[in-house]
Amino acid sequence: MSEFRKKGISADHIGPISLGFCHRPKFHPLSKEENSIKNNRMSLEDVKVLLTDEKNEQVASWHSKFIWDKLKNKVKTNKDAVKLSNLMR
Repeated sequence: MSEFRKKGISADHIGPISLGFCHRPKFHPLSKEENSIKNNRMSLEDVKVLLTDEKNEQVASWHSKFIWDKLKNKVKTNKDAVKLSNLMR
C-alpha cells in the first residue's frame, strides 16, 4: 500500500466500509482526489462487483445486510447506486 501512497493513489474499497460493507482487501486504485470526490458512494460497477463477490464471500456486515439484500437487485444505473449508498448511510 505504501507504494501506492508514494504515487498519490488511494484505495477505494469496493463496498464502502462506512456504508456497512465488510473490510475486504479488494479495492479500486484511485487518485486521492478521485477517491475524495467519490466519498462513500457506490457506482453501478461497484454494485456489480459486490453481487458477483457475494457468491463466494460475505460482503455486507450484519447491520447493513438487510437493506443491501432488499435493494441490491434494483440497482440498474449509477443514479440507483448512489441512491442505495444514501439509504445505507
